[in-house]
Formats: sequence, C-alpha cells, structure tokens
Amino acid sequence: LTIAKTGKVTVNGALSNSGTITLNSDSANFASLIAKNTASGDVIYNRWINSLSNGWDLVGSPVVGASLTSSNFSQNQSSGNYAIQPYDNSDNTWTATSSATFNTSSGTGYAMAKATAGTEAFTGTIETSDKDVAITNNSSGSGTQWNLVANPYPSYLALNNAATTA
Repeated sequence: LTIAKTGKVTVNGALSNSGTITLNSDSANFASLIAKNTASGDVIYNRWINSLSNGWDLVGSPVVGASLTSSNFSQNQSSGNYAIQPYDNSDNTWTATSSATFNTSSGTGYAMAKATAGTEAFTGTIETSDKDVAITNNSSGSGTQWNLVANPYPSYLALNNAATTA
C-alpha cells in the first residue's frame, strides 16, 4: 500500500501489516495514516526534510523506533557533525550528532537539514495510544522554558474542533 503525499487512510479496526505500507510527503503535503485500534508491522514514512540552505526543519519521527543514517543529512566538514540535533533545554543548546546512525525517540523533536532537500525514510511501527511527553521548565539556571516536542503519529494532531473536521 502506498499513500500519496495528499492521501489519508483511516483504519477503524486492527491494522496488521505483513507487507509494505509507505507514506509519502513533499515540502507542502504529508500523507496520513490513522489506526484507531492496534497496529502491527513496520511502515515507511518518507518524510520531507529541508536543505540546510533553506533553513533547519523541526521534525519528530512519525513512527516508533526509527533509526536514521546520519550521512543522509548535511554535515559540518570541520566538526564532522551531522544536521540531526536534539534540543537540550537544561542549558539552551542543540546536541551535536556525530555517530553513523541516529535512533529517534517517539515524541521528541529534532532540528534536521539535508544537503539537498528531499525525503528521509523513517521506518518503524506506528503509535496507536496516547503518548505522554515530559515538559520541563529549566529557566531557573542557564536553561529555558522552551521544549521541543513532536507529533509521534503518522497523521496530523487536531488542536481544536475546527481541525477535526478538516
């Protein structure tokens, strides 16, 4: 099953994937997959990421357990660090990534950029239950109140009643 960048699929029962489910996106459109019950099997979400020249994207993994290949992202030649950076509000900094692979955490946001804008394949299972993400206020020292959290689902989150009818 391939879901186009403007497509959406909602599964009311259990989703059992023993084949390949691929969701696509581009700079303006993002496919949606909602499983209202349980889900098993991996999906691939080809998530659009800007180029470094167009500015960093703030991105969260739309699947659980994604492992990204760091060399697919822009690299600082002098430091060897890749453009995948989690935010640390305890000291108001971005954490450099220098390892060959980067494992994402569900609900955590990252600053990401590619050398050339395009999609990055996030492969993993989909979250079907509520996801709690801790919010911390570290403004008492050298930190900040700002937290970078992310949508852990391969679909949009409705933040008000008007959005639920879209």
